[in-house]
Amino acid sequence: MSTPHLLNPDFIGDNTVKELQEAKPNWRAGLNRAFNAVAKIFKPQLPVNVHYLSDNGGYPDTAKIEIKKRLADINSILSTLTGQSPPHTDYHDIPSQDWRAGAFDLAQITRDTVRGVGNVIFLNCAPRRKERGKKVDNEGEGVFIGMHRNGTIISAVSEDSFSLFRDLIEEGDLEIYRAGVQTKGSQFRSRDYFPWLSQMIANNLQKQSSGWKAGLSVEERRSFLEKLNFVKTDQVLDINNIADFKKEPYVLRADCHDNLKLSLRAADVQDFSINTPLNIKIGDQVFIAVLKENMFDPNPHSSDIAIAFGSAGNWPDSKEGKFLELALLGDRLKSNLGISDLKEGVSVEIVGVAKENNEENNVEILHPQTKEVALNA
Repeated sequence: MSTPHLLNPDFIGDNTVKELQEAKPNWRAGLNRAFNAVAKIFKPQLPVNVHYLSDNGGYPDTAKIEIKKRLADINSILSTLTGQSPPHTDYHDIPSQDWRAGAFDLAQITRDTVRGVGNVIFLNCAPRRKERGKKVDNEGEGVFIGMHRNGTIISAVSEDSFSLFRDLIEEGDLEIYRAGVQTKGSQFRSRDYFPWLSQMIANNLQKQSSGWKAGLSVEERRSFLEKLNFVKTDQVLDINNIADFKKEPYVLRADCHDNLKLSLRAADVQDFSINTPLNIKIGDQVFIAVLKENMFDPNPHSSDIAIAFGSAGNWPDSKEGKFLELALLGDRLKSNLGISDLKEGVSVEIVGVAKENNEENNVEILHPQTKEVALNA
């Protein structure tokens, strides 16, 4: 395989990886780049950032360092073959097998950004939940890739990773395509195959920087991504295969303070006035939370739990407003609710307005001072 086609293959798999590892460095390309830079006749390369998100959960096993080292090694290999500067690569952990948290992080850092062009985001969170036990040879979910209107390239394992882009897909402002990358043959795909995909996206698009622009139409973005031979623009992801949080609202994420970020948005509480006490159902527990404009505004009611417009979701391309967030002021809500993790899914529902005296409500109110649960009957 010739070096140009090897660097932009139709399919990234075992054979491609082996050939790239065995390819001879292109010293001439490196020397030419160095000469042009010194002679000041070289046009500066577009700074490219790769953000690699993976569901190792921060657990101190070898997976994290293996992936980070593989990313660095691949950058070195591609740089010696092309003479290009490697992209800046950032690794980020998400909770193990928690695809909702992954979907939240992917959408938030893509849609709330000061710079889209030059960013490649890859999300690996594939618990093989849809086809677990049905495939052989460690085959798992497929890999997909798209380009947001702001210029950010998004790629992820599993259709559901794009659940917080459904509004754009429904409006016809985003298409997601199948990526030609190996999805079987390894128990550790996020080390053996997917880093090659993320870094080869960045490497190839850095060469195409003159066409990498924000504000392109769907058709223009499709044409741009066709420059990557491993993006199958004829295989468009069907929105019916993507989870819909409007039909089934869930807790999406817990932050470091144990506050709960919900898939419910500002539009879901537009019929309630600020400072209204609401009955909130999380899983099978019901409690009172006061609706607030800002989380730390004064609370006129007895409940120590607030439901407020959080810091995420206020995206310039969205009409739905911020995500709602639940917090137990002065304490940790997730822990007080006895929630260990969110990967199996914790549903959320606004049951209705709580009565002022709670005499007819059978709801739990959490008291952070005593760490006890008081039941009002």
